Amino acid sequence: MLKKLQYIMLSILILSLFGCKDSSTEPSFTTETVSKTLSGDDVYFIFTNTSMTNNAPVAASVSSSSSVSRFSAGNEVYIPAREDSKDESGIMAEIREFNESGFSGNHDISRNSVTPSAPNYTVSVPSGDVAGTTTGTFFTGISDTSTEINATCQFVDTIDGIHLSIWVANADWGAGVGKVDQTMVDDMADKFLLDGSDDGNTDIIADDIYAWVTNIYGVPWGTEADKYTNLLGSTEAQNITILLYDIDNDSSSGSTIGFFYSKDNFQSSEYSGSNERIMFYIDAYKYAVGDSDTIFSTLAHEFQHMIHFYQKQIMHLASGTDTWINEMCSEVTEDFLADKLNVSGPRGFGNDLSEGTAPYPGVCRLNNFNVGTDESFLEWSNPYDYAAAYAFGAFLARNYGGTELFQKIVQSSESDEYAVLNAVNNLNSTSKTFEDLLIEWGVAVLNSELTDTDYKYNKSGSIGFPSSLSGTDYYLGAIDLNNYETQLGVGWNYSGPIIYNDGEIGDPISGVIMEPGTNTFYQAGDNLTGTHSWTVEVPRDVTLTAVVKDSL
Repeated sequence: MLKKLQYIMLSILILSLFGCKDSSTEPSFTTETVSKTLSGDDVYFIFTNTSMTNNAPVAASVSSSSSVSRFSAGNEVYIPAREDSKDESGIMAEIREFNESGFSGNHDISRNSVTPSAPNYTVSVPSGDVAGTTTGTFFTGISDTSTEINATCQFVDTIDGIHLSIWVANADWGAGVGKVDQTMVDDMADKFLLDGSDDGNTDIIADDIYAWVTNIYGVPWGTEADKYTNLLGSTEAQNITILLYDIDNDSSSGSTIGFFYSKDNFQSSEYSGSNERIMFYIDAYKYAVGDSDTIFSTLAHEFQHMIHFYQKQIMHLASGTDTWINEMCSEVTEDFLADKLNVSGPRGFGNDLSEGTAPYPGVCRLNNFNVGTDESFLEWSNPYDYAAAYAFGAFLARNYGGTELFQKIVQSSESDEYAVLNAVNNLNSTSKTFEDLLIEWGVAVLNSELTDTDYKYNKSGSIGFPSSLSGTDYYLGAIDLNNYETQLGVGWNYSGPIIYNDGEIGDPISGVIMEPGTNTFYQAGDNLTGTHSWTVEVPRDVTLTAVVKDSL
């Protein structure tokens, strides 16, 4: 039997800092008393750190005589240690620094610390590519791996005015394990840019990644680029290049599946590291060994990044989108296309739009989110940030407008949380604050098994959460976070988000660090009857939300 949400937000306390304050005179927490008369109910507290920048100054603390017995003796949850340096380094750090530094439009890219030099430009212009014949050297611009990639063009076609070239590194081409062959290249081409006359498609747009993603966000390049002498011209919008190579130069153990690097959008006379192509990079080894689901989903992910750069940096001259917004949009783009591509996507279930189950050792974004709800996507540092950003984006998409909402986010001139906030309020005629969205998200996480609550992850039926743009329908599947399982101890698997429970769930809540923009969940009692009270110490900048549900 599903738990029924009786009421939420019994007590909400918001203590916000405006500007700089003298912390020596301001209390670190406020003591609150929550008291309710219950009838066989479970009680939960959600602590939401509504600060965009700071950890809570102290941890929350709950005291009560109420008992909680949802775990049997000996089943203590110890949350796995996560590498959380908050100082991203390596491949993606270099790329992010360049992509997000902001395009000034005045030839000034010196503020980027990533300034690799390159040999003379040796790759032909896209219009001159000939499959199986044209060769060249690409410069990746990544300092900690091979920077020069000798490759051959293996696919060329022009469909509906878009010219697609797929190149493969010579070292990764051929027969055998770990090598990319012609069938693989052709399959990738069909996923990215499919000839509509071949598939009998009668929809308004073709059935391919290029059409589906540009229908949401717009073109990857355009006439705004012609205003600047150091960028590629707008005619390059007709040319897309994909380079397949072993990105980490380590075959199976690498973690980078693909990337977009905006250096290539500059003319090489301005930036010697440019390949002078509208292009992105995909890991050849992972594709070659059969991980096509992840690769095709990554194509959609990186294509959003490509469009995002043009929309924000070139069209609106934004100072560089916050990492979490850009990555959230790419993760949700994978979500929008998962059922169309018949890939698992970040939700884990592809075109099965009903809630599914993800037993250990299956790992997708939501398995990681369940054990990383305290990970702040506002401070980008590790793979758990992708999980948290996706979980937040999945909530927004399912509650506030789907594809139209994310179109507004990407096409907005804002590059911080106001891109999200303005899109939500303009589309839904609301006046939400970002704090409101964080709190609602926390409630949705705690109640993800419910289909009849105000803030949803879940929905009954077979079509999930539909949205439509320009006559094309997109579907997001139902999510029940309790169905995602993680192994937290030898022989013991844990399902659902981590919910603290003093004495039975690892460290008590009083030991939890509350990072910016995160929700921490605490079960205060189970199957309670009669009047019960709790004394709660709520840290500064943290909102307390009490949730009561029928006990199982």
